[in-house]
Formats: sequence, structure tokens, C-alpha cells
Amino acid sequence: MRRSAFWFGVGVGAASTLGAQWLFRRTLQPSSCSGYHPEFYVNSYWLDSAGYYQSCPNPPLVARRYEADIVIVGGGLTGLSAAWHLAHRFPEKSIVLLEAARCGWGASGRNGGQALATNLHAIDHGLDWSFETRELMLEGLALIRHWSERYRLDFDACERAYLVLVPENRSEMAFAERTAEFLEQAGIPYRFLDREATCKRIRSPLYAAALWYRDGSIGLNPGKLVVGLKQLVEASGVSIYEQTRVVHIESGDPIRLETDFGEIRAGTVILATNAYTHKLGFFTNRYLPVLNSVIATGPLSRQQLEEIGWVEGEMIVTSELGTRYFQLTPSNRIIVGGGGSVVCYNGLLPNGPDRQAIRRLEEYLFSLWPQLRGVPVTHAWTGVACIATDGLPSVGRLPGAGNILYALAYTGEGVTLSLAAGKILAGLYAGEDSRWTRSLVVNRKLPYVPPDPLRSIGFNLVRWWLG
Repeated sequence: MRRSAFWFGVGVGAASTLGAQWLFRRTLQPSSCSGYHPEFYVNSYWLDSAGYYQSCPNPPLVARRYEADIVIVGGGLTGLSAAWHLAHRFPEKSIVLLEAARCGWGASGRNGGQALATNLHAIDHGLDWSFETRELMLEGLALIRHWSERYRLDFDACERAYLVLVPENRSEMAFAERTAEFLEQAGIPYRFLDREATCKRIRSPLYAAALWYRDGSIGLNPGKLVVGLKQLVEASGVSIYEQTRVVHIESGDPIRLETDFGEIRAGTVILATNAYTHKLGFFTNRYLPVLNSVIATGPLSRQQLEEIGWVEGEMIVTSELGTRYFQLTPSNRIIVGGGGSVVCYNGLLPNGPDRQAIRRLEEYLFSLWPQLRGVPVTHAWTGVACIATDGLPSVGRLPGAGNILYALAYTGEGVTLSLAAGKILAGLYAGEDSRWTRSLVVNRKLPYVPPDPLRSIGFNLVRWWLG
């Protein structure tokens, strides 16, 4: 072999190796994903302001053998809502809730704080789905109001209008028109803003139009919601064990659950694990565990709010690929999240904040409103959402294992949908025939998602190319 051919081969091999490493880092393995290191702290403004870190977690369940009538796996809003409903309907049952970290540690404490009444993902699925998901979300809002008023709990809840920002894009303009058609049919007051009115409204020229409406949605502090709901559940007689990871579930009668410490047998199990469900071997090719990041600024003055036009404090969402969502807290902090999701290779989950995504959020915020440059970002965090490829959730019984119930795939609309799902799960356990157990979401088959590497490469390359 000639020396020049040898060194040419070495060069091609080195270039191929570097290219493969770049592709892996770019499309498969964000810096915040790891299968080896636990996440010890989440810098979520919601959890921090709710006094989450000033309280001690519940002790784990370390018994080698344990039995219960109902075991709920997952201490987020779905699990807590299901536990509350079941405890009030079946006070004689022994109900146990197991949480691998702390209640609210997942998406329930890391979202954007928007408790919505209209599911924008359902708009393209026709009127039946649009009205069905709206009814479920209104039920979730009714539960929030009930817990707040009946038990005197403060979730910083406030009804707010909604503002959808639309870029100069034909398909996005068509989506805004379809949304307006649904709002009109639902009797929801709305206004369509042209470019001039939009620019005047948000003091920024980045968007070509906007859709304003008031549908009953509320902004709240999900950290306070989780903390308050956990207190209600424990007061109802449910045993909550935190720091107790379920590692395997074996169906049967009874069902056998293995934890890091022992074994639990139960007549019924509820999977309230959402984007973590694939870790237990369920729904492995039926949803995407997608990373999403959020930041929170320091408090803004009234003058700063007037400079950016956000004096009415609407909740805001953008309609383009890489959706971003905005919330204004009672202390006038801006919460902004989204901006391009990431699927980690092989279902790995975050072990810390996605620094690149957080930096992009900061750049976007200050490009939208240059007037805010210099305002500090005080909190930044990354969480994992459970995304169905068609944007619709599913609640029901596992095929072939009727004593295992589940709820998942809220696709970014989970604050209200998860609470309603808890009520549906209680109804399914009771075997009742009701409006809720006949919902379109019950036993809905989630669309197929191909396995990795196709899933991660496909999703992340498309997002990177279009975003």
C-alpha cells in the first residue's frame, strides 16, 4: 500500500469518527441526559417558592413484604388526584402511593404554570376531540377551584386570558383560523389581531398576528398545587412513601411490585408515571419522552411591564415549531419555556438542566423584548414531557391486565388533564358507567413510535433542520 493511500484512509476514518461523534451529540445525546447519575436538585421556581425544599421528604417503604388494596406508582398530579378520589370513594381500602423521588419531582413541578381549558393539539382532530378534551380540562379546573375553596389552599391561581402568537407562515395562519372557528363554535370570546395590533400589543415585531381569547384558563403555581394536594391526600388516609423506586411490575392477581427495598403485592396498580412509564416496560413504543426547559426571571417593575405591553398578564404561547410559552407570576416574574424539545437516545432521562436549551431561551426572551436586557434569570430547569405523536392522551386499563390502570401522554397540556385523569381512574376502578369512564380518551390506543435509533435521529434531525 502506498503511503499516500494509507494516510488518505487514516484521514477518512478520522473524519468519519468525528462526524459520527458530532451526529451523536447533536441528535441523540443532549448534555442533560444520562443513565448513570441521579438528579439531586431541580432549580424550579415553582418548587422553590412553594417551600418544597424547606420540608423533608417522606421516608421510603423499606418493608421486605407489604400488601395493599391499591398501589399508585408516581406522585405527580395524576397520582395525587387518583389517590384523593379513591380515598374519598373507598375509605375502607388500603391505598399506597409510591414515588421514586418526591411528589411533584417530575413534570408536575417543572411545567409552565398554565392550567388550560382548551387543548390546541385537539383542534386538528375535529370537533369531537376538541370539545371532549375541553370538557376534561374544565373538570381539572373545577377540581383546582374545589380544593382551593373547600380546604383554603392558596395555589396563586388567577383566571387569565390567552394569547397565541402566530409567525408569518401560511400553515400557522391556517391553524390560527381553525382555532378561531372552534372558539366561535364553543361560544368562547376571542379577537384576531393583525400585525400592527400584535406589534402594539407585545411591543415586538417578531410575530405577524395573534389570537386572543378568554376560555376559563388559569395561571397558577404548580409547586403549591402539588404540596397542597399531597397534604390533602395524606389527610384522606393514603400512605405516601417517597424515595421508593419501583423497578419491576409483574402482572397477576395479586400484582407483584419490586422496589429497591422489597416487594409489594396489590389487587390493583395505577401507573401514574407519565413520561417515566417506559422505564417499567410499559408503552415503550407509544410515546416520546421529550426534554423541555424553562427559565424564570427576577421580578419586573410596573414600568418594565408597560414597556413590553404585558400589563394585563395574559398567558402566552407561540404557534410555530418549537413552541414557547409565557407566564407572569404574582410577583411579576416572567416564566418562559419550550423553544425546541429534545428526545434522548434510548429513553434516557435528564440528570440536570439542559444548558444549551436554557441559553437559547434566554437569547429568545431578550430578542423578543430587548427592553428587558439586564433582567436576571434566577431559576432554570429541565423536565421531561410525555408526548403522543398525535397530541392526545390516553387513560384506561392495560390490555390483558385489567387490574393495572394507567394515564399518560398529556403532550404539554397536563396540569388540568392529569387532574381529570385521576377522576377517570377512580371511576374505572369503581367499575362505574359514567360520562367520564365513557370519555374518548379511555382505552385509546396511542400511535406507534419506532424504536431507537430511528426515533431519536428522526425527531431531533427534523427539529434541528426546521428549527
